[in-house]
Amino acid sequence: MAMEERGFETAVDDTLTEAEIARRLYDADRETFDNVEIEVVEGRVLLTGQVPTREDRVEAVRTAWRVDSVNEVVNEVKIGKSESFVASARDVWIAASLKSKLTLDQEIEAINYKIEVVGGTVYLFGIAQDEDEAERAVNHARGTEYVRKVVNHARLKDDPRRPKKDDEEP
Repeated sequence: MAMEERGFETAVDDTLTEAEIARRLYDADRETFDNVEIEVVEGRVLLTGQVPTREDRVEAVRTAWRVDSVNEVVNEVKIGKSESFVASARDVWIAASLKSKLTLDQEIEAINYKIEVVGGTVYLFGIAQDEDEAERAVNHARGTEYVRKVVNHARLKDDPRRPKKDDEEP
């Protein structure tokens, strides 16, 4: 966590936020909890997965927004039947393969990226050092076998929407 762009304290806060959202989802509806993945970076929440109804999707977003430390929710939850075991296994393979590609690329700070895959769609989330790095990450995702689509929600390091660190001047 200390090596991440967001810093140790923010990474810990994000982990606590993620856990609180997960707890609330679990308490509200076990099936939604089982079918929704949560990633948190600097108070931004990425929800992915697939739920049976529109109401389940809306409730997942509402649950995330109820946590005080959340400042944005990116809703990528799809409505429909759960994927087959083979499709789910393929998504896990895609995520692992892409994580390896990013880690081995010396021009990418892979530790700053979160990867979720649903139905062959790759969701990149986190903090990119610059446009070139973001493009490299997207290109690695596009070049990964079985990937149907790539959605990049990573913010650039110098994005003015990112929170200032305690040691930075306003």
